[in-house]
Amino acid sequence: MRKTFLLSGALLAATLAAGVSVSAIAFEGGHDGRHHGSPFIHELHELNLTDAQKASVKNLVKASFAQSKPQAQAFRQQREAFEALSPNDPNYASSASALAQAAATQASNRVTQLTTLKQQIFAVLTPAQQQQLAALEAKRAERRAAWKASHPNAGGHGGQ
Repeated sequence: MRKTFLLSGALLAATLAAGVSVSAIAFEGGHDGRHHGSPFIHELHELNLTDAQKASVKNLVKASFAQSKPQAQAFRQQREAFEALSPNDPNYASSASALAQAAATQASNRVTQLTTLKQQIFAVLTPAQQQQLAALEAKRAERRAAWKASHPNAGGHGGQ
């Protein structure tokens, strides 16, 4: 039972992180002017998009968020119902298992949704912007790999 609880907790954390990623996407960025969502959205700021491209990207992001909102709300309600259960409740283990399955489904849907959104945004870009975006993403990946190499224990994930 402990493994089930730990698994559901890990899946829940991963799903919540993915959910925050999508819900935070907005072309204009956060309240402080920085973007807190998907990494490639950050790189779009460096592409000198036209006003029409910016509007198109913003509409795509809003539509993607609106599409995922009901699913995210249903998952949140399921999570809250599980959290309200006592560990000695006869339905606790089955609820944990159901929540873990829902978290896996939510994470899978989030990856698919972000992939679709990225494809849609990529189609808005000119070929030159597409190449520039690929180069910016490659730089980000290199920086991330270098950081992870120099911080092997950061975040509890490194080097393992």
